[in-house]
Amino acid sequence: MKKQKIAVIGGDLRQYYLVSLLRANGYQTAFYDVVNLQNHAALQDILDSNDLLILPYPLTKDGVNIHITCCEEKIPLETVATGKPVFAGGNYKNFINYAKDPALIEANSALTAEAAVSIAVENSEKSIFGSKILVIGYGNIGKLLADDLQTMGGQVTVTVRDTKHLPALEKKGFHYIYMEDLKDLFAYDMIFNTAPAPVLDASRLATCQNDVLIIDLASMPGGTDFSFAQQNKIRALLALSLPAKKSPKTAAQIIYNSVINNIQREEKL
Repeated sequence: MKKQKIAVIGGDLRQYYLVSLLRANGYQTAFYDVVNLQNHAALQDILDSNDLLILPYPLTKDGVNIHITCCEEKIPLETVATGKPVFAGGNYKNFINYAKDPALIEANSALTAEAAVSIAVENSEKSIFGSKILVIGYGNIGKLLADDLQTMGGQVTVTVRDTKHLPALEKKGFHYIYMEDLKDLFAYDMIFNTAPAPVLDASRLATCQNDVLIIDLASMPGGTDFSFAQQNKIRALLALSLPAKKSPKTAAQIIYNSVINNIQREEKL
């Protein structure tokens, strides 16, 4: 079966590497407003001459325009809703949202956890080994992060909101604490937050060690009172979009796998 013509529009370094991956695997690939690549055709020509589009993850930052980092151009989402298949890292009309792909979520979580550990190593004078570490949240990222930190010799405590995760935590040998019982943070050398809620408020931050390192992985605006942290000289970092920033080439491969697997499944139907 003849391979479809694909256009990649917008995004960050992941889309740059995605164009390379598509071409290396025999797909005729066009691009528009992709980092490190110069446009060679008008947007309308790109839309007219290709069979499907791949848009970035995240799809949009303002809810109206495609997320683009290489220039100031604004491309409304409506412009690319032409009726052709559109793969996107977000929801819009009938776009196919690859960000919901379980395999992609798991792989991106692994990249995020790995990057979070590297940020901790780079920004703390203490090692992971032997440090007392709190991981807030035990979702996709929290699980992998806790595993990584424990493997490196960290003394890991995980917050929980109910009992469903307790058997797994006990089996792995993690300490745990119910979120409502988390009052005093002085015991912890490092704190990683993955919960998209204001969990590290002023009352909790006030109990931290002077040299604690907080890495907040939750989506904007994070779960930390950064204003209080700054005023009290508590080192708190908001670490967003880590796969794109720390391992864009691998993250591009993950997007490629998700999109191409979807295309191949559809072709078999």
